[in-house]
Amino acid sequence: MAHSRKAWLVAAASVVLLVGCQSITEELEESEAHSPTEPEPVSAVAPITIPIIMPASTPTGAPTPPPSTPVTSPFPGPAPAPAATPTPEPAPPTAPPAPPPPPSGGGCSLPSQSPSYSCQRTGGAFLDDVMTAVKRVINQRPNLFDKKDFTCDICFKIKNHDAYTAAVVAEVKKMGYCAFYDGEELAIKNSNDFSEQYDISTSQGYVRTGDGTYRATCWPAWF
Repeated sequence: MAHSRKAWLVAAASVVLLVGCQSITEELEESEAHSPTEPEPVSAVAPITIPIIMPASTPTGAPTPPPSTPVTSPFPGPAPAPAATPTPEPAPPTAPPAPPPPPSGGGCSLPSQSPSYSCQRTGGAFLDDVMTAVKRVINQRPNLFDKKDFTCDICFKIKNHDAYTAAVVAEVKKMGYCAFYDGEELAIKNSNDFSEQYDISTSQGYVRTGDGTYRATCWPAWF
């Protein structure tokens, strides 16, 4: 009887132990079923794409913004080199000027000449005509001279100097020359190429004649 009771207790204890173990096992399985899973490995972060928003085009008819003012450099660049001046070609040679035409009747029709000239005593081209004019005045205007006072055959004392010079100028003009008395000498020309100077009276007031009357030739004509 005691042995049976002992055996029953052992059996009961075994059942209890079996049930307890089964409960523990179920709890463990349930715990494992509800335990958090291991964290999955984190993949590499994907690159983030940032969209670029382009500015919208200016609508038709919209006002155009004013152009920006260019900035001038404080250090100017080198000045441009001057353009080369072409060398002018030499002018073709001109024919020598024709000799002055012979005197003809009438007054002076030549225009005035620029006063840029050069004078030199070389020889009087108009000397004979000037002497002819002086002789005509002596013969035609005897009242202008004191024929009792002379230094040569026609070198008479002049009574009225202004009238004498005016008469000589008038005579050479009748020969076709341009003539002008400048207060000291008689200027005469028949072209603008040159003019000649003649002193038709002496400092003592007598008529001057001969080669000594011619003084100079001027190129071009000075009057």
